[in-house]
Amino acid sequence: VGATQSFTCTNNVYTLTQADIDAGSVSNTADVSSTETCTGAADCTDTVSVPLTAVPGLNVNKTASLDDTVVAPGGVVNVGDQITYGFEATNTGNVTLTNVTVGDSLLGSLNCTPIASLAVGATQSFTCTNNVYTLTQADIDAGSVSNTADVSSTETCTGAADCTDTVSVPLTAVPAINIVKSPATQTVLSGGTASFTLAVTNTGNVTLTNVNVTDAQCTTGPTFTGGDTDADNSLDLTETWTYSCSTAAVMTDFTNIANVNTNEGATDTATADVTVTANQADLELNKSVDNSSPLVATNITFTLTVTNATTSTVAATNVVVSDVIPAGFTYVSSNPSQGTYNNTTGDWSVGTLNIGASATLTITVSVNATGPYTNYAQITGVDQVDPDSTPNDGSTTEDDDASVTVTPTQNNPNLAKTISDSNQAFTTDPNVAIGEIVEYTVAITVPPGNFTNARLVDTMERGLSFMTCSSITASDPALTTDVVGSFAGACSTPAVDDAGGGTTVDVGRRATFNLGTITNASGADQTLTFIYSAVVLDSAANVSGVVLNNSAVWMSDSGAQPPATASVLIVEPDLSILKTANTSLVSVGSEITITLTIQHTATSETNAYDVQVTDALPAELEVVPGTLECVSGVQDANTCNYNSGTRTVSATWSNFTLSGGNGRVTFRVRVLSLPSSGISNVANVAWSSLPGNVSTPQNANVFSTERDYDPGSLIDVYGASDSLVIGVFSSTPATGFAPDVVTDLRNVRKETYAQTGGLTVEIPSLGINIPIVGVPLKNGEWNVSWLGNQAGWLEGSAFPSWSGNSVLTGHVYGSNGLPGPFVNLNKLKYGDKIIIHAYGMKYTYEVRANMVVEPDDASIFRHEEKAWLTLVTCKEYDQKTNTYKKRVVVRAVLVSVE
Repeated sequence: VGATQSFTCTNNVYTLTQADIDAGSVSNTADVSSTETCTGAADCTDTVSVPLTAVPGLNVNKTASLDDTVVAPGGVVNVGDQITYGFEATNTGNVTLTNVTVGDSLLGSLNCTPIASLAVGATQSFTCTNNVYTLTQADIDAGSVSNTADVSSTETCTGAADCTDTVSVPLTAVPAINIVKSPATQTVLSGGTASFTLAVTNTGNVTLTNVNVTDAQCTTGPTFTGGDTDADNSLDLTETWTYSCSTAAVMTDFTNIANVNTNEGATDTATADVTVTANQADLELNKSVDNSSPLVATNITFTLTVTNATTSTVAATNVVVSDVIPAGFTYVSSNPSQGTYNNTTGDWSVGTLNIGASATLTITVSVNATGPYTNYAQITGVDQVDPDSTPNDGSTTEDDDASVTVTPTQNNPNLAKTISDSNQAFTTDPNVAIGEIVEYTVAITVPPGNFTNARLVDTMERGLSFMTCSSITASDPALTTDVVGSFAGACSTPAVDDAGGGTTVDVGRRATFNLGTITNASGADQTLTFIYSAVVLDSAANVSGVVLNNSAVWMSDSGAQPPATASVLIVEPDLSILKTANTSLVSVGSEITITLTIQHTATSETNAYDVQVTDALPAELEVVPGTLECVSGVQDANTCNYNSGTRTVSATWSNFTLSGGNGRVTFRVRVLSLPSSGISNVANVAWSSLPGNVSTPQNANVFSTERDYDPGSLIDVYGASDSLVIGVFSSTPATGFAPDVVTDLRNVRKETYAQTGGLTVEIPSLGINIPIVGVPLKNGEWNVSWLGNQAGWLEGSAFPSWSGNSVLTGHVYGSNGLPGPFVNLNKLKYGDKIIIHAYGMKYTYEVRANMVVEPDDASIFRHEEKAWLTLVTCKEYDQKTNTYKKRVVVRAVLVSVE
């Protein structure tokens, strides 16, 4: 108890790890126990913590390579070469580094991926994307490029540039210069002046300063004439400086020497030879053209004049002028005033020109294509020295050369399109009928020149189809094509297609005339005339008022021209047929006159052709022999027949003209029997758009026919009809009872009369003003027994106040034996008024006839075109038969409406 004793241990040593150093300390706990206490518990413990010092360290290493090759001292470079930099970091401390980054002041926007973790002693390269630097002239002039990289991490160097590395790339300066002296050789007159031009160029890789040009043999100069583009007094790599100098009073041959040197040690030398002569021929050359803006395929003439000036000391001998005809022209002819011209070589051998003498050469060429073209000529040969120019040196500023520029133009063709004809004379252009063939004329004004891949394309609107080409003709033999068969061959073989429409009606919509290469060698505008035709289709969309265009376009490799369009307007005939009878009520055995009236409607626009009228009679009617006629109208029919086998009346007009008036077919029929429902039959008229039979397609398009009448077609609708209903009539109704006798009506069938909306009839002279009711026609009879003091409108006649014959009846005596409203009807005379009051209007009729007729006289129901009123009642009562023997009939015509 109370004693302290150390333990004797053998493995009480701990080795530090990187994690311990990174953590900054090592801490551990010891625990003791004995038999008596602390057994299995950790309460008898002691903990010791050992602090560890962290020493972070970071180093950067920078490399540089020039054009993918490591730079060695003294390496020669040029502007635009590139230096690629590399960067690597090393952990020189005792702790792991994190988020290691690198920067470079020269590269600025250096983009390198950070190193997330760098172990102690480890070295790792950065991955970078914009670590390239491009050399400038300033860099080369400076002799090196130096820049510094710096690194940092979370643990060290943060915000400081103490972890850096600097690399300096040496750049070798190579100063070099070149001097050129021109002309390299020249000949001058004895005592004359030799002139030179010096061109100095920087051929090294550094800017040159203090450029010094010397020429000891020049009496004037060298004088700087230009080239310092940035005015910095330094000869940059991109610059060439020029100087001029001259040597006066030259008496002997010599070689001129020029030198150049700079501060950088660049030097160069140039020489030129000068020959002295006593003879000179001062030649001058002039050139002109008679037309500098000619049309292609026309001729122009160049004129060259060479002169031995009066300043010459001798005659010029063996003078040669070169004039090679440039592309775009073809040689036609030449005419030299002396010597000869070889159009193959372009040499004009002039020969000898005395002092002050001139010679001329004219060269005529044809223009082949658009330009511009410059025709250049120069004196290329002479035995003597020319004091102010050098023959055959290719100069453009001396007086021994001359040029003219010619700009040929190629006018484009113009075209015009017209409707020139059609195969039908009854329409007036631009009006066309269905099935009509229209002729088009396209006139193309072709200017001089060549037009390759030339073609005329005519695209028609749907509803037109190409028929045929009649001709393609040129106004001059000089207007030609290379198509086999010439223009006639192009006319006979056009390419015809559907213009991409893809439907049956599109067949033949486009025609292409391929003309190959068109050449107009006449020198003037010529005309190429196309004549071809198209047919107006019998298609659903082609109806009256439709305008159909077709556009012709001229195209070639020179371009396309605006289209020329011609339009046609579709016009159609439209007919009506009206079937009338002189009465609308008949009895067995009676005869009636039937009239068929055919005429153009208000919307009809042109003649109708092959007009056929048919009227198939019902079994109840028969034609009275000898009564059929077809000439009572304005236009007489060509045929007029009755076929007793088919019981059909027919008439035809080959041409039913628009302004010719109507046509009529009239005939009488006899009533053979009377069905209770009356007699009804229909008359028909059909026609076509063209004269003759044009039902077969006129070309490959199935719709290239005329339009006619086909009952099953939605397109061929040239037909109309009208029906006539003839009511059954046995006798006029008995509109009277026994006078002075009361008639028992209990056994008489009751009748319901139709209400007319308040219509009344007024007869002022008789003091009558009574309502009008409608009496129905049943089984050929009208039951008027229950009219009383009303007027009855007999069904089957025209409604009162309407056009036609309106029949009204009233009792002469009523069933009570007293006089009825029409008892005094026989007293009406010519001119008396009868008034119908209807719907707020007053219709005034005037009496034109008062007659007595038989009960079965159907004439009281005869048809009228205008508004007529027929009043009918009974007359002459017969006690034996209890019937009236006669009828009083008053007829009046409408004279006013208020």
